[in-house]
Amino acid sequence: MATRIVCDVEKSRDLDTIELASIIQVAPTIMSSSTIKPVESDSSPFQPPSGGDLTLRSSNGVEFRVHSLLLHIASTVFGDMFQVGTNNHQVVDLAEDSQTIGLMLEHIYPVKSPIIDSFDKLEKCLAVAQKYDIKGMMGNLDAELRCGAKSELVAGDPLRACVLADSFGLSEAGKVLARLVDWKTQLLTPEALTRLRMLSPRSELSVRLVGTQAARANILSEILFGFTQYPMNPSTNPARAIPICQNCDKIRSSNVVFIPSWMVHWSHSVYKILITHDYKDLPSSCNFLDPDLLPRLAQQPKVNASMVCSKCVSTAKGSEEYVTWVSRIRDVVDSRLRSLDALYERP
Repeated sequence: MATRIVCDVEKSRDLDTIELASIIQVAPTIMSSSTIKPVESDSSPFQPPSGGDLTLRSSNGVEFRVHSLLLHIASTVFGDMFQVGTNNHQVVDLAEDSQTIGLMLEHIYPVKSPIIDSFDKLEKCLAVAQKYDIKGMMGNLDAELRCGAKSELVAGDPLRACVLADSFGLSEAGKVLARLVDWKTQLLTPEALTRLRMLSPRSELSVRLVGTQAARANILSEILFGFTQYPMNPSTNPARAIPICQNCDKIRSSNVVFIPSWMVHWSHSVYKILITHDYKDLPSSCNFLDPDLLPRLAQQPKVNASMVCSKCVSTAKGSEEYVTWVSRIRDVVDSRLRSLDALYERP
């Protein structure tokens, strides 16, 4: 009668089954692959050369006739599980599917280099290498991740690759990939931070405390310092919607972007207000909707007459266009910052 070994956390109901101690299954979420030439569909899983003395059976019933000596050498877990060549009819049931076991055996057998063409496959490979302590396989995968931008798959999604390296404790690959993320990935958006939190649940607190502040600063700078863009410059002829004094109007050209001198100081001051206050609950001294804020800015010690045209300040302050312009900026700020609300909540 064939002997079955169940490598899983559940106790077997078969009286002929040898129960082994549970093997910790590590399955972090995410990631990418490194060698990478994408393949359109999965072929049949790798099968070892003939002459094996042990059968591995996948969770979906596919059997692999393997050489116990190679598994014994490659994996300390498999080495402890059975003695080499003692039972030619031994069957080991594994928790992994046939694709994962096939990829594992491709790394163990010196026949061909496995092609990892998706993040899903890479994650499966790393998980099985860690679970069964296959150091050679883990080393190969680590080397692939350390290739960084030289890998087409990793270069296509360095954030996912970086989170995967961190999840499996690959510190050197993590350093390479962190730099790649820094160069290639814009993380200071609500969408990117939400994805980071999904890929790496461990980063959730950092995203809430640090990521939201950085994203807030990024949103405010995009709005308030985009002088030639909406809403700072709401008209096709730059700043035509906001009246200026006659002298400045003479030098303004319809073909050149004209930014009123006070606007830069207004934007900088409003940025400092909004970066430290909730725009929904501004104290009266910081209310950028107050028209009197504009002349106060022009009177700051660091702002001299050569920097700001006082006549433009007076002209703009009393105009309906100025109030409309400020309200439009307020609405855009409100809409953009509202996208951060979900990041403050626990998932």
